[in-house]
Amino acid sequence: SEYHEIEEMISVLQKYLEEGAFGISTGFIYTPGSFAQAEEIVELCHVTAEYGGIYATHMRDEGDYLIESVEETIRVAQETSVSLQISHLKLAYPRNWSKIHQVLSRISQVKAEGVDILADRYPYTATSTFLSVFFPRWVKDGSITENLKRIKGSSQEQKLREYIMTQEEKIGSWDNIMIASVLTERNQHLAGKTILQAAGEDGKVPYTLIRDLIIEENDQVGMINFSLNEENFKRIIMHPLVVIGSDGWSLAPYGNLSKDHTHPRSYGTFPRMLGRYVRDEKIMSLGRAIEKMTSMTAEKFSLHGRGRLQKGYYADIVIFDQDRIMDTSTWHDPHRYPSGINYVIVNGEIVIENGEHTGRLPGQVLRHEPWRVNL
Repeated sequence: SEYHEIEEMISVLQKYLEEGAFGISTGFIYTPGSFAQAEEIVELCHVTAEYGGIYATHMRDEGDYLIESVEETIRVAQETSVSLQISHLKLAYPRNWSKIHQVLSRISQVKAEGVDILADRYPYTATSTFLSVFFPRWVKDGSITENLKRIKGSSQEQKLREYIMTQEEKIGSWDNIMIASVLTERNQHLAGKTILQAAGEDGKVPYTLIRDLIIEENDQVGMINFSLNEENFKRIIMHPLVVIGSDGWSLAPYGNLSKDHTHPRSYGTFPRMLGRYVRDEKIMSLGRAIEKMTSMTAEKFSLHGRGRLQKGYYADIVIFDQDRIMDTSTWHDPHRYPSGINYVIVNGEIVIENGEHTGRLPGQVLRHEPWRVNL
């Protein structure tokens, strides 16, 4: 029954919180999270709050239903007193860009009412996720095998085509969606091309290309979606309750970690912020940007002894040239390290020296120190 499933989820969550997990995260645009009800999350966040943990959420919708998603998220925090982190806050598609004032003022309002809330954001005007997010939720019930069976099923073909057309309306053009990664070698040539471009080369309409690609790649097609607005990004990142986060991957320009046509944020987020937006465009002070990259996040997640240059703290230090720091990763050539970073020191040991890795691996797995609020 549903009650027993929630009891089991609570049991699993408690176990990991006891072992040092920092909290719980949700991704409501993905399955199976998209089927979760707010009431389930409230139950889990009551437990998370007892341990002083974080609730980090990739909200249910970042476009047409953004306001409703923000309200659902805030409701969970208000009902449970959990510490809330809204993951990479953004407003997708031109018809939703004007919601910026409503969203930011609501975040300020609930903070003033006592909700422990922060959001994070990366300095780019494109998102990145799986291509299958453009398919309706009813396709995604059950396993990937069951999902693909529904997509293949000719009985639903017209219904799916119509749904994809509504997606195209909000996107504007399939030229705004770039294929970032695929599983198989046979489709590797499509990485870095837009849906429109790839469809044209394969002699297909966009719907057929998307459908065939998702089937052939077992639903593992990464995409980059150019749906965001530069001015909105600046407003969001300058808000006092927004920190800077990459939402990226650990990658390298060589070996297996270099194969995908990834989003440049994995290489360039922090140098881009410091170079383009702090030094060149001067949207905020250097100190404020660094605070949003370090101490604000460390304090939010209770990373004791981290996030500040302070006596008694761990020596986690990045030494960079303020005049040279800049991202060099681009949409078409993403696997490029930034310029202007001379040294990286982790736990007191030099890991990057003059831009080169020293081979030292002094990193540590960090654990939350669980404490029960109501003991």
